[in-house]
Amino acid sequence: MISHGYPGGFQAEFDWVGTLDPTPWLTIPESLRFMGGLLPGGWAELMARNHALALEGRGLLLQSLGIEAPCPEALIGSMASVPLPPAAQTAPAARLDCKGLHDWFRERGVETWLHEQPLRLLRISAQLYNEIGQYRRLCRLLTEALHGS
Repeated sequence: MISHGYPGGFQAEFDWVGTLDPTPWLTIPESLRFMGGLLPGGWAELMARNHALALEGRGLLLQSLGIEAPCPEALIGSMASVPLPPAAQTAPAARLDCKGLHDWFRERGVETWLHEQPLRLLRISAQLYNEIGQYRRLCRLLTEALHGS
């Protein structure tokens, strides 16, 4: 049996992956060129657009939750996190642990990031293919999940 105590070493026996495909790494330069060419202003315009959309989406979430911004806008790039209220103060607890809430969103066609410790956080990100209507929908669903309405 090959294990950590094997004389040649477990890692030495299994370190090389014979099916390693370098294609993702080889596509990086072309991907960067492509993304930079999507808007007339290049990467600067793309990053500014994503930043503005992340701020607008975060603003909608903050408003729907009735909370203040947890950090200044200058600290936001193209992703933003907002704290969620404790589960005990809201609707069905099974839905409101992060896994339950994530699954609940996914069943409704929404993919988002949630984190449980030390705070319950919901994170959004913005990219060229996103639009503000998606964040509005997220806010409606979040209100439904948190308040059962």
